[in-house]
Amino acid sequence: ISTGRTDSDSGESAKRQIERGTKTRMSTLTVLLVALSAISNIAASLLLKRAALGYGGNLKEYLFSSSAHHAAGAVCCYVLAFVFYAALLRYVPVNRAYAFITMTAQLGLILGGVFLFGEKISATAWVGFAAIFSGVALLAWSTE
Repeated sequence: ISTGRTDSDSGESAKRQIERGTKTRMSTLTVLLVALSAISNIAASLLLKRAALGYGGNLKEYLFSSSAHHAAGAVCCYVLAFVFYAALLRYVPVNRAYAFITMTAQLGLILGGVFLFGEKISATAWVGFAAIFSGVALLAWSTE
């Protein structure tokens, strides 16, 4: 049974959905994909940091250490982040998708660095983050 639609019809439909998506609020699915991509990216970066702290200069010992497992986990999380990001691009323009993910991931990495690794963030750095976050948000939510 033929529906009368061609591949180009479905491509045009997806294009119209993306164009409509730029003018409407994000759906539950797109919010979920942003969150999953950002969380995967955050987990990957924090695991990579943990793996880097365990490297003592001897590659052979490192490959059989728990730090190497952290590095492998980081790679898996980066793959997941990529998969979620690729799925998100089906529904959201690339400039907005990337902006949403990077804003969310940056905040998660700042908090993760502070709470998991004892990294210090100055008040000036928080003001800088707020300024960058605001600028990226304005770009992401612009109607142009």
